[in-house]
Amino acid sequence: MVNEEDPFEPELLGAWQPVDPASDFATQVVAASQAERSSAKPRWPWLAAAAASILLLIGVTQLHLPATGSVVASGRQTLALGHRGTAVAEAGAAVDWEVGASGRARIAQRSGNVFYRVERGGPFVVSTPLGEVEVKGTCFRVEVDKMGLTKGSLSAAGVGALAASALLVTVYEGRVLLASERGKAEVAAGQQASLRAGEMAMVHDSLQAGDKAPATNVATTLLAPGETREQLLARVAAEQAELVRLRKQMQDLEAEKSSKLDPNSLDHPFYAPSQAELLQMAKECKLSWDDPSLGTRATIPMKQARKVGLTAEEIDQAQRTTAEFNKQYVADLKKFYTEVGGEKTVADTIDPANLWWEISQKTDQTEMRQIYQRMAQERAGLAQPSVSSEGQSPTERMMRRVLKAGDDYEAVVGQAIGPDLAHKLRDKGWGSRHNSSYGCPGEEDE
Repeated sequence: MVNEEDPFEPELLGAWQPVDPASDFATQVVAASQAERSSAKPRWPWLAAAAASILLLIGVTQLHLPATGSVVASGRQTLALGHRGTAVAEAGAAVDWEVGASGRARIAQRSGNVFYRVERGGPFVVSTPLGEVEVKGTCFRVEVDKMGLTKGSLSAAGVGALAASALLVTVYEGRVLLASERGKAEVAAGQQASLRAGEMAMVHDSLQAGDKAPATNVATTLLAPGETREQLLARVAAEQAELVRLRKQMQDLEAEKSSKLDPNSLDHPFYAPSQAELLQMAKECKLSWDDPSLGTRATIPMKQARKVGLTAEEIDQAQRTTAEFNKQYVADLKKFYTEVGGEKTVADTIDPANLWWEISQKTDQTEMRQIYQRMAQERAGLAQPSVSSEGQSPTERMMRRVLKAGDDYEAVVGQAIGPDLAHKLRDKGWGSRHNSSYGCPGEEDE
C-alpha cells in the first residue's frame, strides 16, 4: 500500500525497473509540441489587435496635452501657446488662448500688440473685436488699438486710413486671411492690412514707415445686407476706378513737387539727391535711401546684371560678395533689434528686410523725429556730421547704418567687379528704395 503522505517510498522506487526511451523520442516530442501550438487558439485575440493599433498610432501621431491661458501683459511677455507656437505680447496686450490636443488653436486678442510665431498642426485663428485672422503661414503681428492707429504704427496707408484704423496685421512670413463682416483679405509676407469698423480690410504692399502711397484694396468682398451680386460688382469697379484716379493724382503731385525742387532733378539718381532736394528734405525731416535686397539668400538682381553686361565670372564674384555683405548687415540689424528690447528668437524669425522697420516701431516717436531731423540736416550741410557713435541710441546707430548701406554695398561690389560696373548696377536698381519721415520735432501725429 502506498503511503499517502509520501507516494515515493524507497521500497517501491527500488523495485521499479526503468525502461530505455525509443531512439526517436526527442523527434516525437518536438513534433507533438508544434502540432499543439498550431492548433491552439489565442485566449484574447482582440488584445493583440488593440496593442498593434496603439503602437501604430503612437508611431504615426504625436499626442499633445490641451493648453489654455489668459494674460493682460504689464510688460513685454513671452507666451507659450501649447505646442502650436509662441507669442510675444507687448505691455497692455490682453490675450486668451485655447489649444486642443488635436492642434486646433483659437486666440482671443482683445487689445494690444502681439507678435506670433506659429508651428504647423491644425487651424490657428486669432480673434479680435473687429475681425479674425486665420493663419496660413508662420510669422505675423496683430495690433488692436481701441483709440485708432497713428502715423508711426501704420505705414504705406493713406492719411484717412491712418486717422481711424483700429486693427493692423503685419505678415513677415507665410500669409494670413483677415476676415470681417464686410469681407476677407489675404495678406502675404511683406504686407500689412488695416481694418476699421464697418469697412473692408485694406492691404498695403509696403512696410516702409512714412510711405504715403495709396493703399490697394485687394479684399475679396462679401455681399452687404440686401446687396445683389451686380451691385457688388459695380461697387468694386467704382472703388478700383477711384483708386486708379488717386494713384494718378499722387504721381502728378510728386512730379510737380520734384520739378519745383530742381528743374534738373531727373539728372540726379535717387540715391544722390540734388542740394535743393536735400534742403527740402531737411525742412521736412525726411530721409531717402536705397539698399540691396536682404534675405536668407540675398543675391544680385540678375535682370540688372544682364543689362549692365556682367560676365558669368563677374556675376559669380558679385554673388559671393553680396552673400558676405548680407550676412554682416543682417547681423548688425539683429543686434540693434535686441538692443532696443527685442528678443533674439523673434529677431531670427523676422524677414531681414523688415528688421529696420520693427526697430523703428519699438522707438518713441519723438526720438524718431529727432533722429530724422538731425540726419537730414547733416546730409544737407546744415549741421556737422557725427564722427562718433558714442552717446547714440541703438535706433540712431541703426538708421545711420541703413542710410549708408547703399554706398557700402556699392563699394564692396566694386572691389569684386570694378567700381564702374558696380555703379551702373546701382543705377539700374538693385534692391529697395525708401522715402521716409515721421515729421519734425514738435509736430503732432496726423
